[in-house]
Amino acid sequence: MSQLELRDIRKTYPGALDETLKGINIDIASGEFLTLVGPSGCGKSTLMNSIAGLESITGGSIVVEGKDISTMEPKDRDIAMVFQSYALYPTMSVRENIAFGLKIRGMPKDEIQQEVERVADLLQISALLDKKPARLSGGQQQRVAMGRALARRPKIYLFDEPLSNLDAKLRVEMRTEIKKLHQRLKTTIVYVTHDQIEAMTLADRIAVLKDGELQQLGTPKEVYDTPENLFVAGFMGSPSMSFINVTVEQAGSAWWSTLRAAMAGNLPCQCRIT
Repeated sequence: MSQLELRDIRKTYPGALDETLKGINIDIASGEFLTLVGPSGCGKSTLMNSIAGLESITGGSIVVEGKDISTMEPKDRDIAMVFQSYALYPTMSVRENIAFGLKIRGMPKDEIQQEVERVADLLQISALLDKKPARLSGGQQQRVAMGRALARRPKIYLFDEPLSNLDAKLRVEMRTEIKKLHQRLKTTIVYVTHDQIEAMTLADRIAVLKDGELQQLGTPKEVYDTPENLFVAGFMGSPSMSFINVTVEQAGSAWWSTLRAAMAGNLPCQCRIT
């Protein structure tokens, strides 16, 4: 388990007029499950890739356990990532896919075997170890992809929309499995999703992004019940929050709001603000 600090993270692509990430500041506690949500193009995947080292940042620092890893190569960051596309080797069995990263690191064969069996038992895929990815369902392939990341025992896990390719029923089942997995392992997880229900059910805290800026950071209850601005209020929740334009006026020591209801013949309705 490891603490992750994102300090004033900025990212500008060559030739771009605007920053993609505009000074993101988030402290993620050791063992915390943080979900990044926001509309397409808000910068959540760019931020995820920056943490992994797949994207270089143009400003700020990424700190793990007090050590700045911003300029380190991805292989040296001790961070595992689960991709949306599974990225399994089709010619390798499940066992070989899970073991591949451990072999690259030179782990002894008996230790690799023990680790593969541990992860397979944890994810309930022991019966699939000798099968090839083509013979697995989408949910089973996602479990194997997770197993490959878990076998490394890294400091931090990154999940980039891992369930978006699954059908609705399977997404619910896998969501439950990921939550159980986090509760058992107490690992530090950063999870990108566009699914608000996924964010609300999985996360300890949610970071809502828009146009490369952090709009709100809080628990699911805080983000849902007390949104910090109109964007968060309209983005979180299904159906989204409704908005009513009113005119606020002062009459003596009291404040009144006035709105017009179309169903009432556009007649004004007043109420006192207390």
